[in-house]
Amino acid sequence: MDSNKKLIVTFICCFVIAGVLAIKLNRVQHQVSPTRKLVDNLPVAGSQKLLADIQWMQFIQYIGRQKTLDKSSAANVEKRLNNIIDLDPDFAKVYYDGALVLMNDNPDGALKVLEKGMLHPIIGRNWRLYMLAGHILIQGERANRHAHLPINYNRVKRAALYFKKAMNCADSQNYVVNQWLQAEAFNASETASHLTQLQTMLRLYKKHLTDMQDNENEMSTGIFGKYDTQEFIDKMISEALELRQESENQKGLKALLDEVVLTVFPNQEIDPYTLRPYPAGFRFSPQTGKPLKVHGVCKHCGRVLKGPFCWYDGTDNVAEWNKSKH
Repeated sequence: MDSNKKLIVTFICCFVIAGVLAIKLNRVQHQVSPTRKLVDNLPVAGSQKLLADIQWMQFIQYIGRQKTLDKSSAANVEKRLNNIIDLDPDFAKVYYDGALVLMNDNPDGALKVLEKGMLHPIIGRNWRLYMLAGHILIQGERANRHAHLPINYNRVKRAALYFKKAMNCADSQNYVVNQWLQAEAFNASETASHLTQLQTMLRLYKKHLTDMQDNENEMSTGIFGKYDTQEFIDKMISEALELRQESENQKGLKALLDEVVLTVFPNQEIDPYTLRPYPAGFRFSPQTGKPLKVHGVCKHCGRVLKGPFCWYDGTDNVAEWNKSKH
């Protein structure tokens, strides 16, 4: 009888200790693998990843058999993707590739899949998720604009936000900036014309300059983050040239172009044909061959200055040098 009591007590003690250790192990597992808590607690002996792989292969076969997706099959695709994610939240390919399959026939379902990926502590750093989400949101509104249908500007704002998040990811590409600019311009006007886009770009560039000036001692990169602003400037000048070509007599256009040039290239002589600075001493535009206002030359002998005084005859050219050295 005493031995049975000892066994019962021992069993109870072991049970309590095992429970405490299980709780501690669960906490450690969540620290090591943050996504573990996202996995359904199914009695599958830890083989969720294997099951996710099997279901992914079945998913690919299913998609291969579908010529087109209707409302029913699109809903089935979303359900299959969510089942795979529930089994293995670390399955990175499912989020992006699955959204690509869904985006045309079930855009909202595709967004839900992408947003699940964005919540992942590691996969959520992938700029492609945000880029695709922004594209899905804005493509429908672009179609509505061309068809003269009502535009949901909340979706356009969300698209711009996703593009901005994509810009902030470490490995994102430069063309993400263009998508962000287009979304900002679209949101600024119903037409999203070249004029609107140029006005938006100018506003953003001025904000960038203000941010840089306000945070000069903090090594601020402004609103463009890691991106080279020279690429942004090149795009802005290209937009200006295209706008001038398509509607040269548009009201207020000359004032806008002048403001762009003065903001981007302050205190510099500008080639009026290319809207870009040109070197000292140039008499003709390198691109068009048309005559230019000569600058940066000695007022006496006409030679290109190398300093405030003419290197040839010593003539004082301080004013011209200060003007052209920018």
